[in-house]
Amino acid sequence: MNEQTQLHIYNTITSIVETICPREEFKNDLIHDIFLTMVEKPPSMIDDLIKNNGLNYYISKVITNNVKSSTSPFYNKYKKFLNITDDISTYRSIILEDWDENFDRWHNERRPRLQNI
Repeated sequence: MNEQTQLHIYNTITSIVETICPREEFKNDLIHDIFLTMVEKPPSMIDDLIKNNGLNYYISKVITNNVKSSTSPFYNKYKKFLNITDDISTYRSIILEDWDENFDRWHNERRPRLQNI
């Protein structure tokens, strides 16, 4: 995968995460985890996604899966540690509610556009 493609992927991820992530402390971690996930994909897969205008939609689905799944790498590295104490559970609920609401709104607004890119 060439540097230009990597930059395009990184910028796309950053744009989506900046829009949907309500908590600043998670943004950089999420961006970098998703970027690593994408660059580990076979270059031919990325080339096909770009050629078929499906890269943005695919990236949005990878982010969705990482944000909403309790078995995702992102959850296991960052979100699950918010369950450690009862005090943090309250904070966790606030984060997840904001996050889900922001992501759902963002995804529903852009879904038709992402599919047509």
